[in-house]
Amino acid sequence: MGASRLAPVGELDSAGVPELEAQLTTCDGDVVLDCSGLTFVDAASLGLFVRARVSCETRGVAFTLVEPSCRVQRLLSITDLDGVFLPSLEGSGL
Repeated sequence: MGASRLAPVGELDSAGVPELEAQLTTCDGDVVLDCSGLTFVDAASLGLFVRARVSCETRGVAFTLVEPSCRVQRLLSITDLDGVFLPSLEGSGL
């Protein structure tokens, strides 16, 4: 089974999290979240990323963030989640 790929665009905040969370719950197998189109994420979005990762781990599948925009990278760095979601960028000085 291939990975499910989701690519939200624009701002992902508390208003948009429920819709993306609903989409994530329908994914079978590995989940790839393409963050290249995100211009803004807030704390609710980060919570969703963490819940999705835990849910996938519980099911024995992978959850991967790919192509994070500069703003997503910066927020992950500030919250010390870059090492969790972006291990290849760890230590890049963001």
